Amino acid sequence: MEIKKTALNLLHKKYGAKFVPFAGYEMPIQYSSGILEEHKTTREKAGIFDVSHMGQLFIKGNKSLVDDLERIFPTNLKDIQVNQSKYSFLMNEEAGIHDDLIITKVKNGFNIILNAACKNSDFKIINKLLGSKYEMNLSNDLSLIAIQGPEAVKILDKIVNGVSSLNFMSGNWFNYLEETIYITRSGYTG
Repeated sequence: MEIKKTALNLLHKKYGAKFVPFAGYEMPIQYSSGILEEHKTTREKAGIFDVSHMGQLFIKGNKSLVDDLERIFPTNLKDIQVNQSKYSFLMNEEAGIHDDLIITKVKNGFNIILNAACKNSDFKIINKLLGSKYEMNLSNDLSLIAIQGPEAVKILDKIVNGVSSLNFMSGNWFNYLEETIYITRSGYTG
């Protein structure tokens, strides 16, 4: 099986990353400063993480999509607004948890962030449960960057004006370097 590389792979190499295979990707595990220093910096200030190996599933649909997704995920999707996210679960037949995920309501449907190691099996399960009623795309060509730590919002707001206006579990479109990017304030890693 061929090991995939994220769009930021060469940048990681430029800064001396040590790589390991994870979920079919060559992913950076640490840089020259070491894991302890990286952990300390992230906890005290902020750290940037390339999580482009995670699944980004886009499902387009109308009101019936909400009903169908509520049969799959144990969460109320009828009351959320566009660009609002919810943390939820993909359940198995015994009402156990197959995987966790973040689901975001967007203009024409929902975007779902799936864990990297499970994204292909999660997609198969969701596709089977929804059938061919909706247009679904598990993207393999988008980057996903996480900025985490107590100063993350302040740092990012200096680069992308307006980010500080986002509430937890919400997102929006922003302009950055003549590109339109989607930013969400949805991290829950400690």
